[in-house]
Amino acid sequence: MHKKARLGWMGGKDGALPFDTVQGGGAIALLVESPKAPSFLDKLQVRLMYNSKDTLMFRLHIYGYDSINRIPGNELLSQEIILKEHKRFGWLRFDLSRYNLWVPEKRFFIGFEWIDDRQTRNSMLKGLQDWERWKKEQFQLGNEKVENITGQTMNGEGGYYKYHGNMMHWPGFTKLPPFTGLMIETGKHSATVALQTLERKTSFGKWYEIQSTLNAVITVSY
Repeated sequence: MHKKARLGWMGGKDGALPFDTVQGGGAIALLVESPKAPSFLDKLQVRLMYNSKDTLMFRLHIYGYDSINRIPGNELLSQEIILKEHKRFGWLRFDLSRYNLWVPEKRFFIGFEWIDDRQTRNSMLKGLQDWERWKKEQFQLGNEKVENITGQTMNGEGGYYKYHGNMMHWPGFTKLPPFTGLMIETGKHSATVALQTLERKTSFGKWYEIQSTLNAVITVSY
């Protein structure tokens, strides 16, 4: 092993990720490409938007690339890896070298799955529905901080409402259960167009590409 490469994206300051649903298994995945295969997974970084849990937890996934459907393919990990941290904001850093993980493909997805109990998922789902209604109402009332995004697709649906401000300023924020949100950069440009970001709402749900880029970086050796 003589060379290392850092794969992924660190830019962007907005775009709170939609969270888990009542069914469980909500996840997000970022496509990266290593200079050479196989490669050894050394370090992982992912950026928090906000965390209000005492201990945040994500189940790590490494998926192969389904080039026909352009979505995450087979799970490449043979062991369960749970990422735990206590931070509220900023970058999380994890040492993957102790797991001795080798990826046989140049292109692969880094996936993060939320881990919550059913009660938390129910409360979060209701809260996010209220959040979406509030943004729509504010847009109709002329709130300049709310934009109606059309012509893009999120979660397999049509347009949506984007709030250009801190979600904590929403009156219903304090009613949300403790949660963990990850940072994404909204929109695509020449530097991020190849870094596909997809999400699913349940463990066996369909993957949908979102027009954003997850803030995550993985260091590989080859």
